[in-house]
Amino acid sequence: MTDRSIIGQKIAFLRKMKGLTQAELAEQLGVSPQAVSQWERSETMPDILTLPRIAEIFDENISAILGLEELNAEKAPEETSETEESAELPEDETDEEYYDRLAEEVEAKEKMVRELAEEISRHAKEHAEAFRQAQEAMGKMVREQAEEAAHEEAMEAEYDRLAAEAEAQEAEYDRLAAEAEANEPAHTVTVPEINIPDINIPEIHLPTGEIVPAQHIPRHTIPAQEIEIPPIPPVPPVPPKPHGIGSWIKKKLDRSNTQIDTSGFTLPVSEYTLDFADPDEEYEIALIKDGKIVNQFKGSPNEFVRVVINGDVKSLRSSISVCVNGNVTGESSSGFDTTINGEVMGNPHSNMNMTCGNVTGDAHANMTLNCGDVFGNASANMSLNCNNIGGDAHANMSVHASGTIGGGKPKKEEIAADSDDEISVDGQNVTINGDYEGDLSAACSIVINGDVNGDIDTTGAVTVSDGDINGDVDTTGNVTAGGDINGDVDTTQTVMAGGDINGDVDTSADVNVGGDVDGDIRTDGDVNIGGDVGGDVTADGDVEVDGDVNGDITTDGAVTVHGDANGDIEAEKVKVYGTADNYDPEED
Repeated sequence: MTDRSIIGQKIAFLRKMKGLTQAELAEQLGVSPQAVSQWERSETMPDILTLPRIAEIFDENISAILGLEELNAEKAPEETSETEESAELPEDETDEEYYDRLAEEVEAKEKMVRELAEEISRHAKEHAEAFRQAQEAMGKMVREQAEEAAHEEAMEAEYDRLAAEAEAQEAEYDRLAAEAEANEPAHTVTVPEINIPDINIPEIHLPTGEIVPAQHIPRHTIPAQEIEIPPIPPVPPVPPKPHGIGSWIKKKLDRSNTQIDTSGFTLPVSEYTLDFADPDEEYEIALIKDGKIVNQFKGSPNEFVRVVINGDVKSLRSSISVCVNGNVTGESSSGFDTTINGEVMGNPHSNMNMTCGNVTGDAHANMTLNCGDVFGNASANMSLNCNNIGGDAHANMSVHASGTIGGGKPKKEEIAADSDDEISVDGQNVTINGDYEGDLSAACSIVINGDVNGDIDTTGAVTVSDGDINGDVDTTGNVTAGGDINGDVDTTQTVMAGGDINGDVDTSADVNVGGDVDGDIRTDGDVNIGGDVGGDVTADGDVEVDGDVNGDITTDGAVTVHGDANGDIEAEKVKVYGTADNYDPEED
């Protein structure tokens, strides 16, 4: 009898003696009735924190519930001395057997104690680890709250200081104005004599039919006059511009966010124009709702609000759509559409579309990027349209450059490759005339008129018309090799090889190989092999092999093997011209 079964039986016995249901006992312990049921069925055990409460309810001690001693409810009344004297060993049990049985019971009790100690130790470690993690989380939260409170207190103190300075400057201005008015004499301006000639105003016929009669203003003279002008008060000093507001918005932007639903928005777009742009200032633009920065929109954010800045700025960070009618001399980032009608001296980034002039650094947009010359790298998750690109150009849909890509080099349709240098071309289709030594990486289609002694990694088609590929091929386009492929082929399009493939083939389209395939073939299309297949074939279409197949064949179509089939076959229709010891047509 195991420890768990002893505890379960004790709990069930005590509960029934107490006249409680499993649900009533569970309610007193603060657990579910299912937990009590699992204890009594010996499927689980109560944890170390629940055992004292069980003992308290049944007026027992924990050792008795664990089976280490007899329960109070199981103890019989005190026996008479006559009963004690009459207690004897069973007639069929010798003294040696009796002591052996006692030793076994003691050993079982000791085992139970050891397992209980292990269980207690495990629970203690779990609770200690949970307590440690809770302490760390609480400490982190307290530190962050303290930092934020200290920052808010510092900002409030800064604003109070600036307000006090502005108030002191206003008082100083009032003092200077009063002093000027008291001490400085008034200015006297002499207006010369003005002679006005005769003026004749003709009769005027109004559209209403009324007639304004003619008038004559005779010649007259306005005599000279002296006018006293009070002293002009001094110009008040310009109050200092508050500092630290940009970092405050940035901190808030990192810590909070909210969402505005703009789907079906019918009100006019709110457009805010800032005409006080300063080329030496850094601007941070945010939309605040309910005290939180808005950086999520349901619908199009451009239908809700956008900001226009007239003039040059040093750097710009915005959580909404922004347009700058000037240059950005530093970094620029926006959560939505960005338009910069000037140059960007840093690295502009937009989470949506971006339109700008020339860029001295790297430019990236999560949707479409339209720009002038980019002296660094240019990338977009959709379309890319630029003039010249000094670095790499990458887009998931289309790349268009009216000038050059890559260090100002002109585009070339063909590149000679008789050197050991690695070629990496991004945004161009490439033809290599001759053998290529090394790995080849490109985001376009590649044609090699020779051998490739390395791996090929590209997003376009791979065509090796006259030679072999001595490496792996990883692409999303068609793979065509006139010779052998001495490596694995991984693509989503058709695989065609005139020679052998000494590796695995994994594709979503058809596989056509003139020679052998030494590895496994996995495809969603048809398989046509002119030689042997050394591994398994898994396909959704028809499979035809002119030689032997040394692995299993699994397909939803028909299977034709002109040689031997040395593995299992699962298919709709099977034809093997050689031997197929592991295939039983009756099973299908």
